[in-house]
Amino acid sequence: VLGVFGVLGVFGGGGETGNSKVEIFSITGTRIFSNQLELLSGKNKLITGIQKPGIYIYRISLNGTPSSGKLLIAER
Repeated sequence: VLGVFGVLGVFGGGGETGNSKVEIFSITGTRIFSNQLELLSGKNKLITGIQKPGIYIYRISLNGTPSSGKLLIAER
């Protein structure tokens, strides 16, 4: 997943929609962002406010099913 200047594209794959929780952690494990949102099918835009380029870890829970991975915040 790639984010630019604090904007993250979250995809509702497989047509799934519903309540989700998005968390972003620094590479050291410190939670730096957490938000509840209604995920829609397709691309969802999430403003994280993260301005520092780097590698982060994301965790998304959609209707109770967790998913996680690496997030790269890049400069424009």
